[in-house]
Amino acid sequence: MARLRSARIKDLDRLEKIVRAAFAPYAEIIGKRPAPMDAEYATAIRAGRVILAEKAEITGVAILEIRGREIWLDTLAVLPGVQGSGTGTRLVAAAEDWARQNGARELKLYTNAAMTRNLTYYPRLGFEETHRAKMDGFDRVFFTKKL
Repeated sequence: MARLRSARIKDLDRLEKIVRAAFAPYAEIIGKRPAPMDAEYATAIRAGRVILAEKAEITGVAILEIRGREIWLDTLAVLPGVQGSGTGTRLVAAAEDWARQNGARELKLYTNAAMTRNLTYYPRLGFEETHRAKMDGFDRVFFTKKL
C-alpha cells in the first residue's frame, strides 16, 4: 500500500509527469489539453496543499486549493498503471481530512464532462453533482461532499 505524504518542491518534476500521464488520454476526447496539464503547482507545494501517494516512487497526487472560504480538490491524478488500485480513493480521503483540519464543512471539485469515469467515481465517494457550466472553455461538472 502506498504511503501518503505532503509534497516537497523537489517532487515537482515527478508530480507534473504524473498529472500529464493521467490527463493525456483526455486531450483527444476534449479537443485540447486538459487544464491540469498546464497548471503551475510549485505554489501549492510551498503552501502545503499537495498530498502524494508513494510506494517506491510517487504514483498519485491530490492538489487542494483554498478559494475564499471554500476548499476545492483542484486536481486528482494517478498514474494510469496504478489506477483502480485504491490510490485515488486514499488521496481523496486524505484531501477530505486536510479540508476538515482547515475548517471546511464540505469539499468541492469539478471535472470535465468528457471524463465520464469521473462522473461515476466521485458519487461513489459520496460527492453529489451540484451543477454543470462552461468555464474557461471547458464543460465542467461540479460536485460537493459534506464533511
